[in-house]
Amino acid sequence: MPPGALLDAATVGSVTGSRLVTADPPEPVCDSARAVGSLAMRSSGLADSSGHVWQSVATWPARAAARRAVREVNAALVSCGWTSEGDPRLGEAAAALHRQTSAGTETALVLAADGVTVSLV
Repeated sequence: MPPGALLDAATVGSVTGSRLVTADPPEPVCDSARAVGSLAMRSSGLADSSGHVWQSVATWPARAAARRAVREVNAALVSCGWTSEGDPRLGEAAAALHRQTSAGTETALVLAADGVTVSLV
């Protein structure tokens, strides 16, 4: 998985108006929305004093496996206290979720297309 497959601080910062720096994303699926069992995965994080973007891009052996991974991540996040907002109709399968934390509302998006999943928190 090439590093260019992920969002970079300059690109996200230009959209958000933030000065983001790279940060290590958390390991637990409850915090990172990472799928388990992919052929290859690359994850990274961007953060500043006001928030973060955790991202993962993963490849799967088949499109069906990527779609299944979206359902599995959705179920895992719901079991951790996230609220599912359903399928936002992106890609071949997608899930949008949110949760309240002490820092405010967090939003997660997991989508699958062409045997690849993308997770953003």
